[in-house]
Amino acid sequence: MKRLLLSIGLALCSLNVALFAQSGVIPAVVQTQYAFISLDDMFVPLPYAEKVIKPAIPYEDNTTVTTVEGKKIAIYKTQNGLYIEGEENKIVLLEMYGYSCPHCQDAIPGYNEFKAKYPKDVYILTVEVYGLDNASLKQYAQDRGMTYDTVAMENAGKLIDFFGQFTGWTPPVGVPALLVFSKDGDRIKYYYPQDLPKDDVDALIQSLL
Repeated sequence: MKRLLLSIGLALCSLNVALFAQSGVIPAVVQTQYAFISLDDMFVPLPYAEKVIKPAIPYEDNTTVTTVEGKKIAIYKTQNGLYIEGEENKIVLLEMYGYSCPHCQDAIPGYNEFKAKYPKDVYILTVEVYGLDNASLKQYAQDRGMTYDTVAMENAGKLIDFFGQFTGWTPPVGVPALLVFSKDGDRIKYYYPQDLPKDDVDALIQSLL
């Protein structure tokens, strides 16, 4: 007669399953945990618990942007803000800037500092809106020492439109302009075109951690 024995301990592995994958909804992610059972010399996983890691989130529109380094980023516009795939649970700084704008150039060290100070908590994404092509912008970013993601206007998809829908801002006048989102993706504060208020933004980040 075959004997069924419970294994010692619980499975360390888990399975993340996307649910509700229909149009207009960012799928929920459910983590299933397993215990092992031993049947003769075979180990069989037995699900014993499920946990919702990320609930399903309805979205109004979506787009894909490509950074100057070739990284593709899926972005979803929700009722309250943005969901950026791969950068979940991070405060997002989304900036519109122009390559020849002195105030935009002056902001670069500040963003580099934010990335270095909050590597696990802050994601910085900037979009160049004066129309510099991707190859030229890649060289610009290297020359200026930009350590964060930047996107040429030609590869920005609908992101500039999303920014405008949240703020009323329209390109190319009025840069740099900054929009801050919480870790939940909700829009928190719009900094109308001005020099980067580094101390104020840093205090805001601290409040959102």
